[in-house]
Amino acid sequence: MKDIDACLQDIAQGSMTALQQLYQELHRSIYGLLLSIVKNKSLAEDLLQETFITVYSKAHLYVPRTNGRAWVFRNLAYDALRKAKFTAPLEMNSGDGASLPNSRVENLDLMSALLELDEADRQIVVLHVVAGFKHREIADFLSLPHSTVRWRYRRALSKLAAILGGE
Repeated sequence: MKDIDACLQDIAQGSMTALQQLYQELHRSIYGLLLSIVKNKSLAEDLLQETFITVYSKAHLYVPRTNGRAWVFRNLAYDALRKAKFTAPLEMNSGDGASLPNSRVENLDLMSALLELDEADRQIVVLHVVAGFKHREIADFLSLPHSTVRWRYRRALSKLAAILGGE
């Protein structure tokens, strides 16, 4: 397997073989991330396909010798959050037929709150909480000092608490 950086460079040149190799390398972890965000297998599968279509069409925007895995995951996480916000199924309670289950409302509130964070903070929260990356891994992905990632993460959690009313 070529490294991810080389695959992305080859994909930018139109290589379907490189796209297949990248898919084999990343599809399980991307699917897991998507499923943890959207909580819907069918939607996660659709987003997985869209992710690799996007990778193929936007590989020319990737800056070589940066972190290819982070580039794919960062873009994927934001796309999934945006998609999940607008496609979350509205399941009705058996009661009045107009309210959402509490957990669904809380998920939508959290998604909205995440989208209110600035991009750098949201990126760190999503990579840590949703994707399960350690702060040191995130620092490597984003080419930031470890202490900066930890500080931004704590700041983002404080902002989320304020947005959600201290819950």
